[in-house]
Amino acid sequence: MEALVEGIYCGTETCYEVLDVPPEATDKEIKNAYKKLAKENHPDRFSSQDLSDGERKDLDIKFQRIAKAYETLKSEKETYDDFLLHPEEYYHLYYQYYRSKFVSPSIDMRLVVLVLASAISSIQWIGWQSNYRNAIDYMASVDKYRLAAKREAEERGLIGNKKQNRGKSQMEIKEEERKHILAIIEEKVDIRGGYQKPVWTDIFLVQLCMYPVFFFRLIKFHVRWYFLFTIGKQPFGEEEKLYLMKSHLSPQSNTQWEEMLDKHRDVFFKRGLWIKSHAEEYIKEQEEKEREEKANSSKWKQYRRFMKSEAAKQSITFDD
Repeated sequence: MEALVEGIYCGTETCYEVLDVPPEATDKEIKNAYKKLAKENHPDRFSSQDLSDGERKDLDIKFQRIAKAYETLKSEKETYDDFLLHPEEYYHLYYQYYRSKFVSPSIDMRLVVLVLASAISSIQWIGWQSNYRNAIDYMASVDKYRLAAKREAEERGLIGNKKQNRGKSQMEIKEEERKHILAIIEEKVDIRGGYQKPVWTDIFLVQLCMYPVFFFRLIKFHVRWYFLFTIGKQPFGEEEKLYLMKSHLSPQSNTQWEEMLDKHRDVFFKRGLWIKSHAEEYIKEQEEKEREEKANSSKWKQYRRFMKSEAAKQSITFDD
């Protein structure tokens, strides 16, 4: 029968064909057929010398199929006969059963995205907080910042007050002093870059939620730019000049761009780097300056001598 498949009952053969009996066979005829075939095909009848590994494997499969056919016709004959008459109904039942057992129910992808975004955001926030605390702790270890913060704390009356320290151990006093110093350093110092104070609006989940707003602002910015500056030929304001400078200088990140502005903002505006040709000229100058600094650097000279010596060694080895 074409509807039969492996894995269900006796596979691609009917159980009647396996036992070599007709569908109308009685229970006694089925039992006798099974005993005969089981005796003829039992693996224990053959020694290892009589059969190869492949033949023994085939015999084991055949014996198991005979046993399966007998058990099916012995205990489920009526159900099996109905299956042979209407196999499509049973396949549907099998599909529903295995689908409910092995296939996960449909999951709301919005929930998956929310959980994933929350996990990413948590990792981001923990990492940023750790970097920021490490930066504050490092600055507290530098005399310049620690002593300045200590003086500020004394002026505010936060530390050095004998009345407030009465009854406290030296360890408690030092710990409170350290907390006040760290708080003042955190208040006074503006840390930039990868160690800056974390801002909750920068985390991935918030950025994801704000994406429609960012997209709208981007469209609005380009539409405004097109009408005011491309068509209207109006002069650039400071915001537009900064946008063009950032585009021309191509910083690796917003953090790097902020650091560049802190150091060279006046130079950027003085040289008109919002004009592309001016920016390209500035980039070439910086690259040339970097090459000269490397050429005059003792470490760079050592590195070049090392590379030349390595090249000479390779040349000698090749010639040999």
